[in-house]
Amino acid sequence: MPAEEAQRRLIDATIEIIREHPFQEATVRAVADAAGVQRTTIERNFGSMTGLYKAVAYELSDRYADYLRTIPIDNADIGLIVHPDAVLRIRLISWLVSQGVDAKEVAVDPEREVNSLITQRNIRDGVEPNSAWVFSQMIIYMIEGLVIMSGTHERRDNDILHGIELIQKIRDELPRLTKELWPDGLTF
Repeated sequence: MPAEEAQRRLIDATIEIIREHPFQEATVRAVADAAGVQRTTIERNFGSMTGLYKAVAYELSDRYADYLRTIPIDNADIGLIVHPDAVLRIRLISWLVSQGVDAKEVAVDPEREVNSLITQRNIRDGVEPNSAWVFSQMIIYMIEGLVIMSGTHERRDNDILHGIELIQKIRDELPRLTKELWPDGLTF
């Protein structure tokens, strides 16, 4: 079987398993069996289960970016926060870190599509690039925190929707706010 097909099958099988079962059930044996490949195929194609998990995280991130491309920026809704691929990626990374995997080893490259897409939308609307980058990172951190910690906080029925409206309002004001905060532009 060509490596590209084996990789695709392994990634898809892993996603299917971790969507339906606790992450610890995505063992080498379970994933290889579900993908219809030999167990050694994981090591040959990804180096380790951690390498496969990282590829899964990238795939989930790319799928979420595909979804984001279909949503006009002014039509932000709860789907941006609770999209199943985004939620699964966040939970997977969190679980891996809790299992002792070095966060740097499974970190999603900040230049990947989702981060870039959010940043570019803000730049198109007149936000200085460094400010657009910071804003997109803050939104991603908030979403990640919500996914991981939401069960530990009391929440009223419309809190998330009102939060999205508030974030949208801040985003609308971002060009003005960044000029007010950093008249000469934000530099690092």
